[in-house]
Amino acid sequence: MNPIHAVPNSPFVDPFSKPEQLSRLLAQGGQGYTPTDGFHIYTELRTTQRVQAAEDERRAASYVKALTDYVNFGATAASVFKVTLLEAQGEVLHFFKEGPRNRQSLIEAIQFVHVFTKEAYAELRNDLGNDWQGLASSLDGGNTVVLRHANYSCSSAISLAPSANRPAKRLLYGGTKAGHLDIHKDSAALLSLRPSSGDWHELNLRDRESIPYGDEVRDAGFGQQLNEAIRNYRREVRAAASERISISEARNFSTGTPIISAPQRVIASSVRCDLDGFSRMVEIAFSPNTQSITLPVIVQMFLEILRFGDHMLRTTQGAVQLPWAGDCATTIIPDLDSSGAGNRPRWLEFAIRWQQEFDKGAGGLSERTRSILVRNSARWAIGGCHGDKGLNILAPVVAQSRTFLIGVGWPVFMSLNAQNLGAGDDVVTRKEDYDDLDAAAQSCFKRVAHDQDYWKSNKLTQDRLVKGAIEIGKASRQSPEDYLAKISTIQIPSPRPHCE
Repeated sequence: MNPIHAVPNSPFVDPFSKPEQLSRLLAQGGQGYTPTDGFHIYTELRTTQRVQAAEDERRAASYVKALTDYVNFGATAASVFKVTLLEAQGEVLHFFKEGPRNRQSLIEAIQFVHVFTKEAYAELRNDLGNDWQGLASSLDGGNTVVLRHANYSCSSAISLAPSANRPAKRLLYGGTKAGHLDIHKDSAALLSLRPSSGDWHELNLRDRESIPYGDEVRDAGFGQQLNEAIRNYRREVRAAASERISISEARNFSTGTPIISAPQRVIASSVRCDLDGFSRMVEIAFSPNTQSITLPVIVQMFLEILRFGDHMLRTTQGAVQLPWAGDCATTIIPDLDSSGAGNRPRWLEFAIRWQQEFDKGAGGLSERTRSILVRNSARWAIGGCHGDKGLNILAPVVAQSRTFLIGVGWPVFMSLNAQNLGAGDDVVTRKEDYDDLDAAAQSCFKRVAHDQDYWKSNKLTQDRLVKGAIEIGKASRQSPEDYLAKISTIQIPSPRPHCE
């Protein structure tokens, strides 16, 4: 494909010493990387904040069930259309259609999204009721590198490519309408489609007549196959008496890293860390004739970043990490008997430690990786939230012989919003969590200008917290003049004898 095959000359260790086929990479226990080509397809299940940020278990469990069905429908559709499900990030599914980027392949990708959207509307709208807000999709194609770095079945399959970043961010920032598929102009040109919204061509999938060249791809019964497969899935779920999600009581998270093998209630904070600026570096690496950042270098750097995330997970008592979403890591940090240093919330201590230990090269980060990131102004933007209840539900979803770990609840939803409001070196939190901070920590935060529900701190460190406490102590200390000024107002009672 491209210069990624130079990777064996870099200091990778097995299984990253040579490329792997995508099918083997995604097999249970597979790890490594593969350079490939094709179309990235993202779909987003749109629901209300009431279920996404649920603070009661019944509603959260209902949402987990809907997401479980959604992932299984997506995996089933992918199998029918010979498309690969790379990632399940809660309400966002990331598919990949491997193969040549030509007119026919793009039409087939559109047909896949159209049929999947139709079935999602038919199957999920009734289940979600008033919380249903549709399904939106986005697509782009190009060269890519897929990595899978852990050897357990719920590890992420992450794509490094501008063609993966663009559609993901299109959905993230709400650019795609429900019921629509947005195709980036570079891919839309294969069908001579012009952009209708910025760099994107919008297709209304709910209007069959508006889909270009739809008749050129014979359905060949794909829609019927998918419908029958979904009916079989529904029957199997009912037969297994699993129509309702059963939530287990939280286990003891005081030691080690928990393995989530069944839906589990966890009272915890959620911390989402995004490497702001890394996407720009990926674009440089995939540019033709680039010299500043080569593709082998960006792959090795990202592997080190993933391993740093592993280091933070190992060194944080009871923590659980959701699958990476590109260069974003979400860590669930359970409440323990004691808080962090100075009785501060664990999410704040974790956020500070994430930024500081990354700068120090913890977890095997090389000096070269850190220096390249610094030169390109790539820094971590972090959102951390707990809320009044801290209710999270973590659930493993088995689909395509792989396990996808999903997390729902107020902390997960709000930490994503908080992180999106930040930039490099920022730590952002909601007003509920800001109000729970001590005065020294609060003094390091400022209200976000364009969203009054969030507070932000830039370059927050333990030293700043200590200095903040000292300054607050100085401000509250009384001077000698204060005491002298009050002497005249002090009334001293006359002495009285103990007895007459």
